[in-house]
Amino acid sequence: MGALKTKNLTFIQGAFQINQLSLAIEEGKMTAIVGPNGSGKSTLLKLAQKTEVLLLDEPTTYLDITHVMELMELMKKINQKYRMTIVMVLHELSFAGAYCDNLVVMKKGSVYKAGNPQDILTSKLLEEVYEIDAMIKYENSFPI
Repeated sequence: MGALKTKNLTFIQGAFQINQLSLAIEEGKMTAIVGPNGSGKSTLLKLAQKTEVLLLDEPTTYLDITHVMELMELMKKINQKYRMTIVMVLHELSFAGAYCDNLVVMKKGSVYKAGNPQDILTSKLLEEVYEIDAMIKYENSFPI
């Protein structure tokens, strides 16, 4: 019995493709999946879990802006295609506001505010939570 098994997994987003991929990971073994950036390693893990909820802790850390956008587009597509709930910890407020349906803003161990990003991601929130004076405006649903 395999701990993780996928058969004929297909996922296509633009030029990126996982096409008819089959893989079995032995139970009780420590296995590494290796390859260059963009080869499908992370996407394979996300899709092969066959879970209803995907939890990601700072998945955009150390990524340049191009790869952050690619990752966020991929997560949005997975969310929409498979109706998978995705919850991620992010520091990039602009990407959280642009790609996420909901934001949960934490402050001192508590939920400070939660809701639609365009409703709650405001200059006032930045001042109250991050203690910075900044202006937020939206351009094509993207906070800048």
